Amino acid sequence: MSSNHLKEEKIIDLLDGNVSEEEKFEIQNHINTCPECQGVYKFWQNTMESMTDVFPSPSLKEKLDESIEKKKSHRFISFKPIILTASLAIVAFLFWGLNDIVYQSNTVQPEYEIYQNNEINEESLFTNSPHVEVQQLVSFSNTSNIDGALWVNKETQEMLLKVKGLEGLEQNDYQLWIVDQDNHAEGELLMVDTNGEAKVLYRLNDLSEYKHIKASVEPLGGSKTPTGPETFFVDFD
Repeated sequence: MSSNHLKEEKIIDLLDGNVSEEEKFEIQNHINTCPECQGVYKFWQNTMESMTDVFPSPSLKEKLDESIEKKKSHRFISFKPIILTASLAIVAFLFWGLNDIVYQSNTVQPEYEIYQNNEINEESLFTNSPHVEVQQLVSFSNTSNIDGALWVNKETQEMLLKVKGLEGLEQNDYQLWIVDQDNHAEGELLMVDTNGEAKVLYRLNDLSEYKHIKASVEPLGGSKTPTGPETFFVDFD
């Protein structure tokens, strides 16, 4: 990634999950070291998150999609015009759809069970089964000591994550995300022991619905969606 600032459409693609893991790694590293791009990232993240639970009617959605596509194809030369243009788009969105918006309660429970550390019965683990595939973790930081692996058993629909090298956090929490094929992420606070290690067991209804696991640093108590910085990921689809 060059020293130039990121294009706004590239940041939007990152938030939409429309970039590869390798490209996401490069973009995230740039954002972590560039205050101006961090500001653009946070603005779009907060804007998109505020509309997560709002579902527009088909006609309103079509207008909103057209507006987003126009903004993504337009090149901005400073941060202030971005804020102004985005603010106008939000106002227009509310004006178009005030009478059409339908609110939907986000009460769907994840279709899996999750256990951590001492909740996991070592004697019942499947890591030695011939059906198990092992995937190594990829750290987002070149200076990080984070290491570990993910054992995937497609026959039993189970995954076991072991990670070490996690630093102690005082003002934040580590949050683990399992991401489905539609790039929807379900989060769970990661319980890290005093040695900087954690162990997580997933039992899923349908493993094929998911594609990777990642972790990020979040405010204390966790977030509804990943805000970063991200610490590691592992693909398993």
